[in-house]
Amino acid sequence: MANPSVTYTFTNGTTADGTQVSQNFTDLINGLTDGTKSLNIDAITAAGTATFNGAVNLGNATGDAITVNGAFAGTGGDASGTQRGLVTTAAQSFAGVKTFTNGISLGNETLGVYDEGTWTPAYQTSNADQNVTYTTQTGYYTRIGRVVFFSWQITLNAVSSVGTGNVQIGGLPFDLGTNLNRYNIQTYGVDVDASAISMFAYPTAAGTKTMQILYSYDNNVWAIASVSSFVVAAGDILAGSGWYFA
Repeated sequence: MANPSVTYTFTNGTTADGTQVSQNFTDLINGLTDGTKSLNIDAITAAGTATFNGAVNLGNATGDAITVNGAFAGTGGDASGTQRGLVTTAAQSFAGVKTFTNGISLGNETLGVYDEGTWTPAYQTSNADQNVTYTTQTGYYTRIGRVVFFSWQITLNAVSSVGTGNVQIGGLPFDLGTNLNRYNIQTYGVDVDASAISMFAYPTAAGTKTMQILYSYDNNVWAIASVSSFVVAAGDILAGSGWYFA
């Protein structure tokens, strides 16, 4: 004998009808379950707002497809601060842009930030008294959680004053964290100290958006590049890439 089926059609035109529909649906649930059995509904079409108070399981072990035409919002929480929302047990495909305002939980970690964009690198000095113009100022970044991957290039158009103090590159897209790193840097045309063997960019300090330039001598310690040991002029190109913890 085949399992019995029930077809239940609702029409909701007025507030009074809406109240009656809610009561009728409650009667239907109570009539088919006694608290120990489950109610399986093969299909529900809601041409409007459908509200479920409690746990709702959609699909079955064979992996039924679930289509949501519109926005899906998961809200609420409990006393521990745990956010309640959409929980899936199978791989999901999202066509289009989806916004997760509270991040994405990955096991015991939460990915709270993913961002891509551009930033504007700039030549500057520790005394902020440089006077330069640019042909190009190009910077790109991708941020995943706290990790920021970035690249940059500047081409100097005119140099009225190289400034005084130490040479810096400013404008990073996010403040530098406490885990400081070293970054690749290349130059074209820059008059670098002839004794320098290797060179890289290094954060000036945590909480800033600024890199300074360090170089080394044979069998010697690192030195911070100053405007006298790293002399720029019109047409020079500075470029680099790296990553850091924000």
